[in-house]
Amino acid sequence: MNCQPQKLVDFSKEIYEKTGLPVEWRIGDGERILMEFVRDGNVLMSVRHVIRKDTKTGEVINDWVLMAEEGGADAVVIRGNKIGLMKVSRLQAVDQELYKATFPDFDVENLGRTSLEGPRGFGATKLLSDELIVEEVQSETGKTVSSKRKIGASCDNTSWRSGRSDIYVVTLADEASGTCSEATERIISGIEFFTLEEVFTKVRSGELYCGKTMAAIFMAMAWGYIKP
Repeated sequence: MNCQPQKLVDFSKEIYEKTGLPVEWRIGDGERILMEFVRDGNVLMSVRHVIRKDTKTGEVINDWVLMAEEGGADAVVIRGNKIGLMKVSRLQAVDQELYKATFPDFDVENLGRTSLEGPRGFGATKLLSDELIVEEVQSETGKTVSSKRKIGASCDNTSWRSGRSDIYVVTLADEASGTCSEATERIISGIEFFTLEEVFTKVRSGELYCGKTMAAIFMAMAWGYIKP
C-alpha cells in the first residue's frame, strides 16, 4: 500500500456538486448545533455550542464549543516488544511557523503531511468499542486481529472534546483480513514494526507527532506490554 498526500482547496458548493458526492458536513441550527458530520444517515460528529457555568454559584462563565463524537477506539499493535505504525496522509501544516504567522487566513493548499500512527477510528454504526477496534485495525492494516485487550481510555484534547477513546493492545495474525479498501490504501501505508528506541527516534525527528498514538503507546508501557 502506498500512502499518497492529500491536497486541500477551500470548499466550493459549485465544484463539489459536480462530483455527485454527498456533502457530509452540514450546518446545524446555528445556536445549539453549529455543525454535524453525517455519513450514511449517521451523525459521526457534532460541534455543540454550550454555556459554561460555575459549579458552585451557577454563574455563567462564557460560551464554549464541544467536538462531540459517539466514541472511538485506538490500537497499539505489538509484535514481541515492537510497535506497529503506519504512514497516514494527514492535514497538518508542514511549516508550522508559516501556519501560525498567517492564521486564521492560512492557505489550505499548504497543508498536508505524513504522520506515523497506530490504527484507530470512531463510532459510525453503534458498534461497541471492542467490535470497532477489530473493524478498524483489520481495515487499516489488511491483517486479521488475533487478540485484543482494553487497557484504558484517553482524550486528545480535554478542552474541546466531550468523549474519550478506548485504548487496546492488539496482536495480528499472518493471514489477510480482506477488508482493506482502495480508499484506505490511498491514505494509509502498510504497517511496519519498530523497537521502542526507534519509536523515540521518530518522535524526536517529528515523524511521529500524533498525540493519540503517543498516548496509546505510553499507556501500553504503563501496563507493561512494551518494555524499555
